[in-house]
Amino acid sequence: MFHLLLGTAIAILVHFRIVGLNILLLALCAGFVISMLSKHYDIIFVSWFLKRFERPEAKFPGEGAFFLVAGSALALAVFPRNIALASIMILAFGDSFSHLFGKAYGKRKFAHKTLVGTAAGIISGFVGALLFVSPWLAFIGAGIAMLFEAFNLKVFGHKIDDNLFIPLASSAVMYAWTLLF
Repeated sequence: MFHLLLGTAIAILVHFRIVGLNILLLALCAGFVISMLSKHYDIIFVSWFLKRFERPEAKFPGEGAFFLVAGSALALAVFPRNIALASIMILAFGDSFSHLFGKAYGKRKFAHKTLVGTAAGIISGFVGALLFVSPWLAFIGAGIAMLFEAFNLKVFGHKIDDNLFIPLASSAVMYAWTLLF
């Protein structure tokens, strides 16, 4: 739920120009400092969130939120605003619902994810992206990003965090589509 709320909040705040790329970069820097401090100190509010929302396999405190903000900021820095906002919604909705539905109803595997989870991610990511792009672009962006998310992508043997990958992949696909067609 935290993933869904944070991604949606970023998209809404950026859409209404309450927050811009500079603020996201500042939040990323502050998040890095807080993460490093929380390795050694018990920070009241931060510790509460980490205990309830952080995955046990996280490499550092707040890893998911850090990469969600980083992926959102990169998409906004590189791609047109509407496409970047749609990709943030694909991340917020698609990644959240693929996990929830995959855990609850998924039996059959597709790569490293369940078929049900991947389908739920595509559908919900599509719905979220519709707020910012056409139905066809929303479908292409959500479909390709969530299909690739089913695989554990690695660069030089290191897994790429899907919170970083999904907004960049979906933005790239949607932008390329607008250039080609």
